[in-house]
Amino acid sequence: MRHDGAGAGQRYAKLFVTNKSGQACTIFGYGGLQLLDSAGNPTPTTLSRTPNPGPALVTLRPGETAKKKLHWSQVAHGDEPATEPCQRESTSATVIPPDDTQAFQVTYPFGNVCGKGSIEGSAFYKG
Repeated sequence: MRHDGAGAGQRYAKLFVTNKSGQACTIFGYGGLQLLDSAGNPTPTTLSRTPNPGPALVTLRPGETAKKKLHWSQVAHGDEPATEPCQRESTSATVIPPDDTQAFQVTYPFGNVCGKGSIEGSAFYKG
């Protein structure tokens, strides 16, 4: 995962997946994401799909990478506290690529996600 910008409490990152097999593979769609705290417990996570870009068939040769855009807020929403963290801090995430059942874990160095863990995510794409 790589930070991709911030402004006015808004945060952006890209999540990367790499084909580590010895043959080409394809992915299509959005996949899943669950944020975790430092003890490995789930923190609030609601991933919504955005069509920027939307789903398209992505073929990855061995070693090639696809990515997806992520966007969330670090500004308290509704009944979340405004003078302390809005949610427990997330330090990692479990990722399930599209059309897959095997999850893998990545570092999530971006802290908490307000709006009860609301994250917008694009479909995976190359480029």
